[in-house]
Amino acid sequence: MLCVAAPGIGGERPVLAQAERVSNVSTVVLSGLLNVPEQTVRPLLSLKPGEPYTAAKLAADRKALLDTGYFRRIQADARPVAGQTQVTFTLVEWPLVSHIRILGSTLVPLRDLYGALTTQVGQVLRSIQLQNDIRAIERLYRERGYVARVSERILDEAAKSGILRFEILELKIDGLDLEGGTPEQRERVRAELTEKPGNFYRPLAVGMDQQRVLQVRGVKSAIARVEPSGPGKVRIRWLLNPPPDTRQPAVPE
Repeated sequence: MLCVAAPGIGGERPVLAQAERVSNVSTVVLSGLLNVPEQTVRPLLSLKPGEPYTAAKLAADRKALLDTGYFRRIQADARPVAGQTQVTFTLVEWPLVSHIRILGSTLVPLRDLYGALTTQVGQVLRSIQLQNDIRAIERLYRERGYVARVSERILDEAAKSGILRFEILELKIDGLDLEGGTPEQRERVRAELTEKPGNFYRPLAVGMDQQRVLQVRGVKSAIARVEPSGPGKVRIRWLLNPPPDTRQPAVPE
């Protein structure tokens, strides 16, 4: 533990405890490496044998190791040994990737989805790389005008078995509500809408519906609120002629 003496009478400057003032690093141990090569992570460390030890450097090195995405947990310890400080990082790696599957896709060809993945069978799972792969899949859907989400359970299963199961939820419209306006206006608006329950949710198509709705006589403004209604489902609430202070929400992508 690092100690700092309290200021003395007369404004004397605080004096660092001797352990903080003179302690150098004796060794830096990386414990728990199984499949990640030591030469991959050791260069990231700022703490080195023979150089001064600080708690700030210990915390920064732990963060640098976590940021690689190779490790589920990291415990950083420092203890005095013969006037120096021995540093130990206890590492828990993510498992090796044993299998990759993509399930639930009907709108994007599987070859395109697999082609977007950078994670490969046989490598150590990296959480950061996995997040990038998930974003790549969701981006492919956006480029085609649709919206999809990858199940959040993917990391839990991967941690236990090494199997990456990309369960894709392609968002569908689950319900449609019309609020405001007159009964006649709502009937006419409903007839103009193309994006209805059962359709896959397409943000640009909803925007085009909005343009058609504004052509209905008596409809001066229209706001589409797209709200999640369950896994892989959204509900669209159309607000016709809402109060002026009603904000137009961003269309979810």
